[in-house]
Amino acid sequence: MSLFKMLKKGDYLVLSAVCFLAFILFIQGQASLHSDQNRYLIIEVDNRLIREEPLFAKNGSSRYITVPVERGKMTLEIYEGRVRMLPACRKICPLGICAVTGWIEHSGQIILCLPNRLVVKITGKAEDPLNLDGITN
Repeated sequence: MSLFKMLKKGDYLVLSAVCFLAFILFIQGQASLHSDQNRYLIIEVDNRLIREEPLFAKNGSSRYITVPVERGKMTLEIYEGRVRMLPACRKICPLGICAVTGWIEHSGQIILCLPNRLVVKITGKAEDPLNLDGITN
């Protein structure tokens, strides 16, 4: 006997309500992840916070951030809620993998420059030492 023959009208109603609720929660979660005003750029060097700022900019032009590292200076470009590492000379970053990473724009994405111990990450909101993640709130 198939599963669909065993289900009654009430079962279909409950199943439809659960699917609808799951869809609404998914759309709401995606909207909050992609909201420009809720995303922050976190820059750390050698596990120390260097800078924290929102990715949202009203003027719509590129912004550049110069980050001092042990071997020199690295430059980040922020444009329309996205960020990328600009290429540096081989003396500062020998392989340039951080620049090849390209643009990041979603919460949880990171750019790493291991030779310089530089971490660039995007979070959903300003970091709070007691706020571990969205689940534990």
